[in-house]
Amino acid sequence: MIFSFLLLAWRNIKKQKLFAAINILGLATGLSATFLTLLFMADEWQANNWLKHAENQYMLESDWAKGVSRPEFTTLAPLGKELTEQYPQLVANYFTIDAVSCNVSDGGENNFRLNLQIADGNMLTMFGIPLIAGNPKTALDVPDGIVLQQDVALKFFGSTDVIGETLTLETQNANYNPRGFKEFKITGVMDDIPENSVTDNLGDRTDIYINSANAIYFRADIFEAWGNYILQTRLELQPGVTPEDLEKPLRDLIHAKAPDFLAKDLTAKLTPLKSYNLVQNNGAKQHVLLVLGLVALFILLMAMINFVNISIGIANRRMKEIGVRKAIGSNRKELILQFLLESTMLSILAFALAMSLIQLVIPYYAQLLHKADFSNVNFWPLALIMGSISIITGVLSGLYPALILSKLHVVKALKGKVIIRHHSFDIKKALLVSQFALALFFILSTLTISSQMDFLLNKDLGYDNSNVLVVSSVPRWYGPSGIAKILSMKNEFKQISGVQQVSLSYEIPDGRFGMEQSVKPSIADDDSYEIFGQIICDTEYDDIYQLEMAEGRFFTESDKALNNVVINETAARSLFGDRTAVGEMIDERGNKQREIIGVVKDFHFSSLHENMRGLYFTPVDSAEIFRFLSFRISGEPKEAKAAIEAKWKQVFPMVPFESFFLEDKLVELYADDTQFKKAFTTASIFAILIVLVGVFGVTMQNFTYRIKEIGIRKVLGASALNIWKLLGKELLSVYSIAAFIGVIVSYMIMDQWLQGFAYKIAQPYLLYSLAMVTFFIIIMATISIELIKVIKINPVDSLKSE
Repeated sequence: MIFSFLLLAWRNIKKQKLFAAINILGLATGLSATFLTLLFMADEWQANNWLKHAENQYMLESDWAKGVSRPEFTTLAPLGKELTEQYPQLVANYFTIDAVSCNVSDGGENNFRLNLQIADGNMLTMFGIPLIAGNPKTALDVPDGIVLQQDVALKFFGSTDVIGETLTLETQNANYNPRGFKEFKITGVMDDIPENSVTDNLGDRTDIYINSANAIYFRADIFEAWGNYILQTRLELQPGVTPEDLEKPLRDLIHAKAPDFLAKDLTAKLTPLKSYNLVQNNGAKQHVLLVLGLVALFILLMAMINFVNISIGIANRRMKEIGVRKAIGSNRKELILQFLLESTMLSILAFALAMSLIQLVIPYYAQLLHKADFSNVNFWPLALIMGSISIITGVLSGLYPALILSKLHVVKALKGKVIIRHHSFDIKKALLVSQFALALFFILSTLTISSQMDFLLNKDLGYDNSNVLVVSSVPRWYGPSGIAKILSMKNEFKQISGVQQVSLSYEIPDGRFGMEQSVKPSIADDDSYEIFGQIICDTEYDDIYQLEMAEGRFFTESDKALNNVVINETAARSLFGDRTAVGEMIDERGNKQREIIGVVKDFHFSSLHENMRGLYFTPVDSAEIFRFLSFRISGEPKEAKAAIEAKWKQVFPMVPFESFFLEDKLVELYADDTQFKKAFTTASIFAILIVLVGVFGVTMQNFTYRIKEIGIRKVLGASALNIWKLLGKELLSVYSIAAFIGVIVSYMIMDQWLQGFAYKIAQPYLLYSLAMVTFFIIIMATISIELIKVIKINPVDSLKSE
């Protein structure tokens, strides 16, 4: 009997091909969108869960006093080690790193600039990071040993069997290695591991790890300096120990060991490593996941409701079939089983289609979100959830015809009488209002997000980043001889056709400050230091970036010996108010005194999420540290870049040429915002499609009930246009309520989102109006497909049962 019911169900599905296809596609779209959203959320939630003892591991961060602008994700360099040694009953292990980048060579043609972590502590055993070559217990203990990521080993050697091979790393500290290069022996190769907050540092995957004993080759020995607050530390607590247990030990150590100017403003805090990727950057990712979770819930609910509505609409057309079957002996139990089997079969087909679509789009989805893959997530629990939801949806959609239509009297069923009371359609109006309102919320919110992103990428930043090529692989040959060599090379690069200016600096306007400086007017109180972002640069920096002077001048060659500085307008206002800053003397912490020779007009060095910050320019040849060469080029950019690269290989044969155009870097600065925009826009498209399917389903059901009314109106002389206008007015009243709700909700939520930007747009009301009108036209076009069929029905056919 079950087989015959299944066969009959399949025949009925084939008989209603169009509506069955729409129903299957609608639910499959909802399931696919929800699955993909949950996949992204699960990948972010589980980023650090696989780490060994992750439940006991924490980031040791800094909470600075109000008004103090220092990094929160770092802490005092020796704090983790000191805690572990003095409080072993509380802290089981620590891991402190100094993140740098350096040029790496195999001595031949392979030269790359890679990210490096100088590690104090054994991360391999602490976090359970697997090696495919080498011993994780000893790989980082070898003084000149290095551990590589798997892809780095393949990049240099084409194999992961590289234990004992050597790589040459460029060093930065000329006092310990005047050549600027040092050989290291490979002692370990990491296995492929998911993205996480240990090996992926501030969004950049670390390529190479070395022991902290080698720190002297890159910087001074900064792991023991209590005045150094820019190293990252992770702690593993003993089982049963909570962050609250460390509050007093941390406070005591900071006040006993740290310099007074840091201790008075610093409170150390512990952030769970399991959730660190979600809560960093003021919980930006957590907020994104919350929004996407709500979007996924809406999409799923709308898909389920639409499936049920369309199924009911189809079932109502089968009342005569029910009457015939009851007249020839079918009982109610058989009818109930028949309807449940049909609806469940449809939902299972939708689930199968959804899983197929997901497998096809996952590679593109990962690429869209800039993820390597989703290997961190177990697919089967998500698939099981989606499968269960689809079956539940199928059962729910079959309950109405199974329980209501199956009990119809034979005569009423044969006449096609519907026992739906009028007030029940008000529920459908409420459903339509909610669907339209939510669809408009997504449309208007997407427009706001897109407008804000366009604003971010096109706003006048106060400097010119066009036609600026930045080389990031400049050898870090710090010290007098190193900087003299690099500065002499500048003149050779200037001779290249298409190169207008060349500038050497430690900073470029990419939103990342590598240095800060505490300064105060020389005549001010000793405790009135302010922290500004420090830009170490040469005399051509202002020409490269087309900076404008508000007063005074920029650097000349003589300013190194004179200890002169340049500041921006924000710093000048903060230090001197309305007074002229040029000629004033200021003190750096440490009692170095400088004279201000110029004030640069404010420009946006950082992201537009942040307010304008005070900037403090110092000459590169007095600081003797640098990272970038910036080239302002003219003519064809590709030709100029090729010429610069050719010259680079002549003067720096062992140094890779790695470069980017600064305009492209601006896009990276808003990578998280762009990712949110893409995810939200994709979800919005799915939501709108599902709403349109729902509108079609509810309209189809409504027209089923009103076929006789339309027939009577035609008999009384109403034209097709009159009927279309009548139904359009009814829909417009529903749509108007939805528009009112959608605009208010969108405005409130988007206004809150825009508060995360220091510089933002006004909400685009004109675009809102155009979008609402356009969406209404699309809705009318959608329902017109079914309306035309109903209008074409001959009144004789629609009224003959009366």
